[in-house]
Amino acid sequence: FIPKIETREKEMVLKELADKTFASWNEALLSRDAKNVAALYTEDASFLPTLNPEFKKGREGAEEYFKHFLVHRVLHLVIS
Repeated sequence: FIPKIETREKEMVLKELADKTFASWNEALLSRDAKNVAALYTEDASFLPTLNPEFKKGREGAEEYFKHFLVHRVLHLVIS
């Protein structure tokens, strides 16, 4: 839910939300625990992974993917 606010303020709120979401995801990745990362995905989530050409679905699919993904040392770089 985004309250009714001016465009510039809304952009700042959305950027803060995106930054917090990325920080949570990055923290889960750094734990190197696929279950921690998968917990951030909903049961009805679907995504096309970076290192896999097949769509993954739900937490189970996310966990399956991240078990393999986390074997590789992954560098996260965010430029804003």
